[in-house]
Amino acid sequence: MKTNAGALKKGEFILHQDTVWQVQRADFYSPGKGSALMKARIKNLLTHKNVDYAFKS
Repeated sequence: MKTNAGALKKGEFILHQDTVWQVQRADFYSPGKGSALMKARIKNLLTHKNVDYAFKS
């Protein structure tokens, strides 16, 4: 099931790059020029590594 990047919330589980991730933090970022982004810190549930990722919203 596809979800909109703007709907990401802390604690949710997402499928990204064929791996299950948990959203640790999600912040909406709207630069003065360009498209809006949802910056998120996501945790890989297999390797337990945290990654900062920017999803276009």
